[in-house]
Amino acid sequence: MRVFGAKYDERLVPVEEQTDVVQLHGFVGKPEFARRTRGEQFLFVNGRFIKHPAFHGAVMRAMDGLLTPGQFPFYVLFLSVDASRVDVNIHPTKVEAKFQEERPIMAILQAAVKRALGRFHVAPSLNFDAETAFDITPPKPGQEVEEPQIQLNPDYNPFHTDRSGGLARPSGQSVKRDAFHSARVEATRRFFEAEGRREPAETDTAKLMFSEAVASADADGGARDFDQNRPLFQLFGGWIVTATRSGLVLIDQHRAHTRILYERFSTAGADRKTGAQQLLFPAELEVGQADAALLVGGIEDLRQLGFDLEVGHGGKVTVKGLPQEAAERDPAALLDAVLTELREAGEVDAELRASRATAGLARGSAITAGRTLTRTEMLDLVDGLFACQEPDRDPWGRATIATFDQEAVEARFR
Repeated sequence: MRVFGAKYDERLVPVEEQTDVVQLHGFVGKPEFARRTRGEQFLFVNGRFIKHPAFHGAVMRAMDGLLTPGQFPFYVLFLSVDASRVDVNIHPTKVEAKFQEERPIMAILQAAVKRALGRFHVAPSLNFDAETAFDITPPKPGQEVEEPQIQLNPDYNPFHTDRSGGLARPSGQSVKRDAFHSARVEATRRFFEAEGRREPAETDTAKLMFSEAVASADADGGARDFDQNRPLFQLFGGWIVTATRSGLVLIDQHRAHTRILYERFSTAGADRKTGAQQLLFPAELEVGQADAALLVGGIEDLRQLGFDLEVGHGGKVTVKGLPQEAAERDPAALLDAVLTELREAGEVDAELRASRATAGLARGSAITAGRTLTRTEMLDLVDGLFACQEPDRDPWGRATIATFDQEAVEARFR
């Protein structure tokens, strides 16, 4: 408390847990003092400061329902783990660690924080400015109270579908997101409907189906609402699954997001519209001499992508700003992803080098396998992918989409 000041005394809840896997102690901030910016999240393992997205996620899940979306709680947590079961040398900056028992520690951390909050009766604060449109006015003396009436539609059929293939919607319902009103996004709907009408053939591919859908959408400029009610779920934390009339479509969420960001970064870089989000505290990194030379050679490409960095003597790199769409990412991890691509590219022309740097940035910025997505996030990802010029492949030529028609499904049961 001497470090943060006396004002934090009333803001913190102590956390403590002793298990055979991990010993945990520290403090978490009360939800009402959470901030909209990161920077007050501190995690130590065996006395060493680390960054661990999975453990941060465990704390956030423990406070689910207590935080306003977009807020980040204060926490200082100290973990003691058997040194033989943790590796802190997996990253040049040594701020990341790999644990042999990561999942049990995540569960213990989440449970410990949740129990601490419950023990100190931390609950969502009352909002006295909340909407009062549903307040009930008590009846006046002598006033006759009418019995509430429930209106039913005797013709309602929950299994009824309209001709467009989507579930029937209440009249007047509309999708308000502008992204659903473009010819490219209309192609997503065309993809699902056209795929169900065509005879299955061995030569069909996701790219062919999408190309036909785009051509059809571009021809008439259609912009009707995409069916948000279509079945959609996440499989094994890494794939998005949806259904068409004749089969299944699987989308690799990491590769798909990488493709989306790659085209977005490429377009912004070509238009020189990519801005840098300045970091509150510049990141001081160290790289090898060979990597430092790669950064110096590609410094203009990196700045055009939105990096604000300086390469000093001895491989010292100061990152002052990151591309806006990657501002929440770890600077060291982003730079490592870019350097990986530049190393593999070797001596190439400037255009190809810029393309490889863009691919590395996209890969480092994309959502990873294992991250749980909301339905809205999955819809956005599907829309974004089918709005790409090359939706069926990631920047390295790997498939982003797999389709399984009725014949392929039936073959599994023969």
